[in-house]
Amino acid sequence: MYNHKEIETRWRERWEKDKTYQPDLDKAKKPFYNLMMFPYPSAEGLHVGNMYAFVHSDAYGRFMRLKGYDVFEPIGLDGFGIHSENYAIKIGEHIKDVSARTEKHFYEQLHMIGNAYDWSRTVETYKPDYYGWTQWLFLRMFERGLAYRKAASVNWCPSCKTVLSDEQVISSHCERCDTVVEKRQMEQWFWRITDYAGKLLDNLEKLDWSEEVKTIQKNWIGRSEGARVKFSVIASEAKQSRAKGDYFENMSAGGATGSPRPFGARDDNYVLEVFTTRPDTLFGCTYMVVSPEHRLISDCRLRIANYEEVNKYIEAARKKTEIERADETREKTGVKLEGLMAINPVNGAEIPIFAADYVLAGYGTGAIMGVPAHDARDYEFAKKYKLPVIKVVLPPALDHFARNAEDIAAGAKMELRVEAECYTGEGVNINSGFLDGLKTNEAKRKMNERLEEKGLGEGTVNFKLRDWCVSRQRYWGPPIPVVYCENCKKIIEKSKNAAESPRGDSAVTKKISDFACLAGRQGFRISDHIFSLGEILNPGWISVPEKDLPVLLPEMDDFLPDGTGKGPLNKIKDFVNVKCPKCGGKAKRETDVSDPFVDSSWYFTRYLCTDFDDRALDKVRLSKWMPVDMYIGGKEHSVLHLLYSRFVTMVMHDHGLAPEEEPYKRFRAHGLLIRDGAKISKSKGNIVNPDEYIERYGADAVRMYLMFLGDMRQGGDWRDTGMAGMYRFVKRIYNLMDQTRGTAESPSGDSAGTRTNKLLHKTIKGVGEDLENLKYNTAIAKLMTLVNGFEKAGCGRAELEIFSRLLAPFAPFLAEELWSSSAEATEDKSGKNKFLTSIFRQKWPEYDPALVKDETINLVVQVNGKLRDTIEAPADIAENEAEEIALASEKIKKWLAGKEIVKVIFIKGKLVNIVIK
Repeated sequence: MYNHKEIETRWRERWEKDKTYQPDLDKAKKPFYNLMMFPYPSAEGLHVGNMYAFVHSDAYGRFMRLKGYDVFEPIGLDGFGIHSENYAIKIGEHIKDVSARTEKHFYEQLHMIGNAYDWSRTVETYKPDYYGWTQWLFLRMFERGLAYRKAASVNWCPSCKTVLSDEQVISSHCERCDTVVEKRQMEQWFWRITDYAGKLLDNLEKLDWSEEVKTIQKNWIGRSEGARVKFSVIASEAKQSRAKGDYFENMSAGGATGSPRPFGARDDNYVLEVFTTRPDTLFGCTYMVVSPEHRLISDCRLRIANYEEVNKYIEAARKKTEIERADETREKTGVKLEGLMAINPVNGAEIPIFAADYVLAGYGTGAIMGVPAHDARDYEFAKKYKLPVIKVVLPPALDHFARNAEDIAAGAKMELRVEAECYTGEGVNINSGFLDGLKTNEAKRKMNERLEEKGLGEGTVNFKLRDWCVSRQRYWGPPIPVVYCENCKKIIEKSKNAAESPRGDSAVTKKISDFACLAGRQGFRISDHIFSLGEILNPGWISVPEKDLPVLLPEMDDFLPDGTGKGPLNKIKDFVNVKCPKCGGKAKRETDVSDPFVDSSWYFTRYLCTDFDDRALDKVRLSKWMPVDMYIGGKEHSVLHLLYSRFVTMVMHDHGLAPEEEPYKRFRAHGLLIRDGAKISKSKGNIVNPDEYIERYGADAVRMYLMFLGDMRQGGDWRDTGMAGMYRFVKRIYNLMDQTRGTAESPSGDSAGTRTNKLLHKTIKGVGEDLENLKYNTAIAKLMTLVNGFEKAGCGRAELEIFSRLLAPFAPFLAEELWSSSAEATEDKSGKNKFLTSIFRQKWPEYDPALVKDETINLVVQVNGKLRDTIEAPADIAENEAEEIALASEKIKKWLAGKEIVKVIFIKGKLVNIVIK
């Protein structure tokens, strides 16, 4: 009788005792790093949707283990962050107490399901021995100038009471709680992921990743080629005469009135820079638009005649989300900046400037040039505000058209074009001075050359990607390891232009930001102190020394955020007030914690180095095991974890800490599990608790059912009736042991034995191919067919031994039981019995190529390409024989009666096509 509880308990204890899944990371001969995105414990335990992803990942790792690889498959908990903290708040418990309880239960569940985890190397992000190294990572970013603090318009969730990154805002809502997100001006910490935008995009081409995920990242990074163009801004009441004739030829870098400079008491020029993908349309620019947040408005407020009206518009814009503002279907609104005019650099035209909320501060330069004849959004805006529309691109002539003789005689042109008031495509330039007659690509090149020649712009590449906001105003996270010192700020600002390196170099006259290449961990000597590049670029912010890490998260009874914009840690005065580690003066700690995605941006490297207490990472260890060979996870993290971890790995690689630029060699996204046709969620009341199903049916049955539901990449529909059916199949497998116990003989009868042997070898081939391609559902279907064959013809111990290895990736407990059942019946003169060792120390079975070939095929016979008959024929039938069989068919003869055969086409092993006329 099948007793899954007894079997699973016994083998689980045996695996842990024998350290079956603990490879020697330094001595492994064929390393294979198999990884599943580690879970975040946002509730009391894992639900079956989590299990869905875990068992698919584990099955692949077990398959590679049987293929002879030393597989490392670690596990841990991503326990810091809003999800966990909000759950604790909801149930009225302290987050530390909740985390201790959920950690215990999560790990119990992961033990039950039978995954091949190396339990000696777990990591939990909320423990000091992990987050101390997360803080170390922040300091590495900071000291190299990749971490900086600035005031910015950020996404604020009024429910979670914290800042969100752009990637955490889905259709204007918080990705965690679905609350509508607001915009706030706040000082935040950012990481310069934009410095790596080009590399992040280019490297995607060489990654073996799910195409959908690669496309999502490409679109998010958003590369576009164009030009940055400088427009002079003047006060309209102080217009000056400009040269006649070819304005562009007379322009200097400062425009018609001299070198540009910011507005001041006596200034009359201001430079407004835009990025455009269509520099060829500059002659058609008839107005400009800046975002409501653009500094032009604050810098020039005294020159804006209608500033109160403009300010009122700005306040209304701040209440809208970026998604709302960028909505293409929404009516465009704006307000003219009375008193200011811009000068089109290519023709000297004075054009009005508007502030409009559909222009976003964070994209490009926060300003655009309006070319209404060739941009649909600009056209809509121009029509509303009665602005000029100047055509500068003529659509190409149509390739195909018809004219009658009368039209031509009357003088009609042979050239036809489809024209409209707004044409957004490419063509030939008109009304464009030196660009007239040029095609779009050539016009772009020529314009860029002229802009660079005159110092009025340059060809450039722009990215939609923005820097990563990494600070959060919550409690449950790693404290950001910096302090603020007013005295150090004064020292740096006083000496900003006269720093020398600690090597004793002479004074450097360049600005600090101009020689960042000298920074790194060496820093710069100012007065009697050595400051890192991050400290100089962020005056006053000083790194906590490495020897003082981790900066421990202090105990707090009241850890709820208050919505003031300050983190809860700000309430603890003993935590906040400290001595500056640089000058010894008074300082205050940063009270924000880091984004939980910082924790998960490097965890896969720490798994490999948990035995090192003196360093976060070990270069030799990482060189042996990185990048991750197979990574399986959710595509919802395409522009969150997957993008962030690529960036962090690139930084670590550039500084000699990681062997390669990319963290994951192969990534596959899994689908979502639904139940009875509906998405699994608490609100729908259809949560599936895996514990009760494992208790009733056993882990093997649950594992196999989850993998049988459908293609892993598509997801599946959980149905209790299907679960019961899989349990019956598992019991049938167990019963095979009774058929073979005590005998090694194969099925009786030559024909039965041959059929079973052929089926077995076809299954070996098919299951292996399916596993390699993550097609677990079809692999299990093949195992079901094989079991049917065994039940009909019988099977011996030799067949059961092979079958158990095929079953092992899917049902590891039962596979071990089948494998060990041969131990007593097997004699080994050497005293060694392979059946006494784990099946996962064995090799994947090999198939005999001769046995997987079909002896007969269904030969398709066509007449003029249409199916007319199907004939059973030998698999290796020759062309002349196939033609004879086809022509002899009674079904074919009637189609050939009275017809001439032109030729016969033969495709070996597939079809014969008879062509007639």
